[in-house]
This record gives sequence, C-alpha cells and structure tokens, in this order.
Amino acid sequence: MNDPFAGKLREPMIRLAQLMRTLDYRSPDGFWRIGNTNNSEWAIGQSPLGASSVFNFFRPDYAPPGTEFSKKKMVAPEMQIVSEVSTISQANFWYNMLSQPQVMTLRKFTRGKKNVDRVYNLTDKKDTGLSLFLEEETKIADNPLVLVERFNILFASGQLSRETKEAIVKSIGKLPVNDTDTIEREKQMKNRVIGALLMILTNPEYIVLK
Repeated sequence: MNDPFAGKLREPMIRLAQLMRTLDYRSPDGFWRIGNTNNSEWAIGQSPLGASSVFNFFRPDYAPPGTEFSKKKMVAPEMQIVSEVSTISQANFWYNMLSQPQVMTLRKFTRGKKNVDRVYNLTDKKDTGLSLFLEEETKIADNPLVLVERFNILFASGQLSRETKEAIVKSIGKLPVNDTDTIEREKQMKNRVIGALLMILTNPEYIVLK
C-alpha cells in the first residue's frame, strides 16, 4: 500500500502478545506472569485492564499535535501513548524479553503488614519465570537472508520493504558465527536471532500495520 497515511499503529500489548504466541515461550508452572507493564519509562506503557479511564488508553479523536495528521484532520489514537521515552523503553523491553525472559517475568509481591515493616518488590524463584527456546531459529542463523524472511512473514505479514530487509540482513551478517566451540557458536547464532528480531520489532514497517 503506497498511501503513507494508511494503516494503524500496533499497540504495545498486541505486539507483546504476538511475540509470546509466535516464539517458543514456555512456563515451567503453567502461570504466564508478565507483571504490570503499564509503566512507559521501563515497560511498554500498556497492561491488560490497565487503562487510565473507561475510554481505553487513548482518545478516539487523538492526533499528534503539529504533525501532518493534525493538518489533514486525521486521527491516530494509538499515538497518544507514544513518546521519545516510550520508544526507547519499549526497545529495551523487547530486548530483555528476548535475552533474559526469566528475569523479566518473575512475579513481584509485597510481604509484611500494612504500613509496618513492609518489603516491596520481592520476587519468586527464577524457575517461575518464562523460558524462551530458539532452537529452530538458531538452526538457520548462519543464513541471515532466510532468517530475516522468516521473521518478516511471522511478524510483519511480509510487508517489510526490500531495502529494510537488506539493511537487517547486512547488520546481522556482521555478527560472527565462527567460534570453534559448539556452545559458544550456538550463543553467536542466538545473538543473530535476537538481533534480527529486535530490528524488526522496533521497525516502523512492522509497528504500523497496513
């Protein structure tokens, strides 16, 4: 679609749900704990049932001020929760969910009597966090073109442009996968997988669904 104003922004929580449904995340005890992700400074600015009002996370008539949207009297409601800070924090969140999901998904809780000796932000044992298995992806990480095209289909519905795919392929192709130690080489392959995923998850051609 050539219209630059066509499409809608994928909401952060939709992107998180897609990430967890598409990749091989597993819960060791059957509980899928992602915690409160409403904070836009360290998380994604959205959480299920966490809207600030009954009108959802954004106004239906919102348009970013001072933009072409406003000039053309168009609306982009999902942009109301987008900022310079949220853009960076979401990129960090995706990276952590890919590289250390067990740490990111530990259940937080508070212990102690109200207003008396309360201890906050305690966490469960690490084995209650989610694990991510990337065996299938690491098998093809030595072929960046195949890897990127796989994620292009799975995440972006094949809508990444040729220029974008070439740029991602070139970038992850610079990550070495030549270690003679099997374990270290597998880590290198996984780094390529995470790098490719991160560049797609933060790419405007993926974020804007057309």
